[in-house]
Amino acid sequence: MLRIIRRAYGEASAVLGLAAISFAIVQLLGGAGIGWVGTILAWLPLTAYLGFIVLGRPSTRTRTLWPLLAVSGAGVVVAAFAGAVGIVIAVSGLAALSGYLFWYSRQARHPSALVVGSPLPDFPLSTVGGDRVRSSVLTERPQVIVFFRGSWCPFCTTQLRRLAERYRELEHRGVGVSLISPQPAADTAELATRFDVPMRFFGDPGGAAAAALGLTQTAGVPLLYGAGTNGDTVVPTVVITDAGGVVRWFDRSDNHRIRPEPAAFLAVLDREGITGPASQLD
Repeated sequence: MLRIIRRAYGEASAVLGLAAISFAIVQLLGGAGIGWVGTILAWLPLTAYLGFIVLGRPSTRTRTLWPLLAVSGAGVVVAAFAGAVGIVIAVSGLAALSGYLFWYSRQARHPSALVVGSPLPDFPLSTVGGDRVRSSVLTERPQVIVFFRGSWCPFCTTQLRRLAERYRELEHRGVGVSLISPQPAADTAELATRFDVPMRFFGDPGGAAAAALGLTQTAGVPLLYGAGTNGDTVVPTVVITDAGGVVRWFDRSDNHRIRPEPAAFLAVLDREGITGPASQLD
């Protein structure tokens, strides 16, 4: 049951939010008191935020959205004038927002097979064309390896877009970029066409690579986007390896909304003196 709740949390919150706001508007139009404005304020932050991340370009830097919590909390106070029903609806909105920020967006923290100073572990992958390969293909030169949830995730596409914008800086250092996702192969193939830089895309069929590295996020795929998966995904993670395939740095997100910036990757490469073959770019 908890698995279904987690997978449906985003969609259910959006639907409930729209329903609560609509109900409150009907009450206001019918001459109900100002307290019903509070129920709207309690649900509006989460509902608007969910709409923004789907339609817009969400921030991958802000950990706790305190302004949203403040507005929702203020809504609960105002809803006290709407009576018991209004209060219950408003408190539900604040609870849903809190659940999203402090539970739903939190990522699993399994023991990881990634160890700084040790070789990149062996794990299976597939190319965009469907060929099965091993992680040894990632050790031909220094790499920035990004495990991302899928093209359905706005935070992931924002992360990849920023990485593409800085790709030439990485390439001029002789560092490759490899992107790995457990999403269906067709989705990965389509995503690869969105960028005009030669980042390499790989699939992780069945999440075998994520499991081998301790990066599995159980029930992390929303029901709306679950076709072709078992509902599990990967904890967003970035790994930097040197020319010998040794892990020199990695970042495993504890919140799916937070991702390290490309500037952090460049700083690690410069600090560790990691370079590869001369770039072929102009």
